[in-house]
Amino acid sequence: HKYLDIVKNKFNNSKIWIFYLNDETYLAYNDTRKFGILKLCDSNTYLTESPLKNVGPDPFMVDDYHLLKDGYKNKIIPIKTALLDQSIISGIGNIYADEILFKSKIHPLNKANSLTDENYKDILNNAKIILQKAINEGGSTIKSYHPDKGVNGNFQVHLNVYGRKDENCHECNY
Repeated sequence: HKYLDIVKNKFNNSKIWIFYLNDETYLAYNDTRKFGILKLCDSNTYLTESPLKNVGPDPFMVDDYHLLKDGYKNKIIPIKTALLDQSIISGIGNIYADEILFKSKIHPLNKANSLTDENYKDILNNAKIILQKAINEGGSTIKSYHPDKGVNGNFQVHLNVYGRKDENCHECNY
């Protein structure tokens, strides 16, 4: 009994797409921040169709820092901007880019193509550490993002940089 409901989320005024599956389960798509895309594709070709064909692997799928080095070798943009481009490596948003670069001791305005091999290794390793911790904590609940009414992630209490403008550093106290 395949069918679909589209309902309005009363908490954030977004649409929730609910797909009822043959095994009596369902899949719900609720894009609370309205950044997402929902596209139905053939299961054999979805990775070769836009937009997924242009999305890089997530950090947990990457073992070799050369993916970053090769992807950024011609990028004269700041490394933070480069990390936000999902075509080289995916899953790193604004909050996590800040935290990854801080942990890697790399200034976010450094040019992406100017980094050392050690920098790229640090970014990849720290991306995995930060993202896994964020997943374990249920993500980050900040004023511009709240997953749902009454649902909070806890990673925001571990933030070292994001949202701390004009505050002292946790490490050096300056």
